[in-house]
Amino acid sequence: IVVGTPGRIIDHLTRGTLSAKNVSIVVLDEADEMLDMGFIADIERILEMTQKSRQTMLYSATMPLEIIKIAKRHMNDPLKIAVNVKDIITPQIKQVFYEVREKDKSEVLTRLLDVEDPERTLVFCHTKREVDEISARLQHLGYNAGALHGDFTQSHREEMMAKFRGGKIEILVATDVAGRGVDVENISHVINYSIPQNPEGYIHRIGRTGRAGRTGIAVTFVTPRESRQLQLIERIAKTK
Repeated sequence: IVVGTPGRIIDHLTRGTLSAKNVSIVVLDEADEMLDMGFIADIERILEMTQKSRQTMLYSATMPLEIIKIAKRHMNDPLKIAVNVKDIITPQIKQVFYEVREKDKSEVLTRLLDVEDPERTLVFCHTKREVDEISARLQHLGYNAGALHGDFTQSHREEMMAKFRGGKIEILVATDVAGRGVDVENISHVINYSIPQNPEGYIHRIGRTGRAGRTGIAVTFVTPRESRQLQLIERIAKTK
């Protein structure tokens, strides 16, 4: 079993340290994210190097046209399995939003943490810079916080996750891509410091809480000009 990013797999295939000719199963996970990150050409190249008789499985939160094209080119009469949105967001997750001015967000975050006193919190931001700034501010104010994004080394990310799972870090501030890998059962709160850029991202984010039958709280900060984005999330995620 070989698990890897497209670029690293192509590197090994090119150098001859990995052969794809005997691969019988190919799994493409987070296909829509790979599209956004510009990996589609790499994925096509890898698939073309494997045998045609392989089994192919493609997992994607959304099905953009480019992903559908890949499925048609590289999959033979595939079975499509779709999960209803109402089944994705469990009723154990309480969803709320606060209308907040951009300059007040960090103060609202600390007030919320003080009032709620959550067991374990995941805070989502748009950018790596924002993750660094928010986590640094929380640490400066005495909160037990850490940061997680793609610029950190693998060993640092693993160390951060181990601390979060073990309770040594109570608040983890992350980007969307890094946050998708967070699989911790007892996250009590997910806070969208920055509103998700699409409804599917919202579903992914809040799905980090309310796991294994537990209850969870999902809080989203919304600036006045982001009200239309909130309405779109409500409509697509079938929530209020």
